[in-house]
Amino acid sequence: MGTFEQLYNNLKLLLDEVTEIQEKHMQPTFEFNGFPGAFIVPSGNESDFLTTNDNQRIYAFKIWIFTEYDVTNKKTSYASLVSAVDAVINKIDAEENPDTDDRNMATGMGAGVTLLAVLATPSRFALDEETKLLGAEVSVRCKTTVDLTLLT
Repeated sequence: MGTFEQLYNNLKLLLDEVTEIQEKHMQPTFEFNGFPGAFIVPSGNESDFLTTNDNQRIYAFKIWIFTEYDVTNKKTSYASLVSAVDAVINKIDAEENPDTDDRNMATGMGAGVTLLAVLATPSRFALDEETKLLGAEVSVRCKTTVDLTLLT
């Protein structure tokens, strides 16, 4: 399994632990059986020279979280969405806790790949009045180093 796919799967497992989100998917969907609902999509990668033996790579993902709303529950829906976003960001930040050795996102990295950091980066909120969905995007960046001498 490649690094991108492994990080994608690890991020889904991390998201599965967020109890504030009722339903999670690994592909875009707007049909949920429970709210808030979420999906994860890969959103890009970049690579840069680090040393003659190592490159730095960043793998990026988007987590979209949705909840339904109408005139009667708009305030509650916003509160639910904000709570879910906070829970996701906290879960990602917990991966960087120096007091724990439990870095789930680093599980299964291939030979020569070291996960340096997992960061939740600036995101956005969106409202779709036609579908009556509130959405929030959480951007996740996974910074790695790759030992070029160990690639096959």
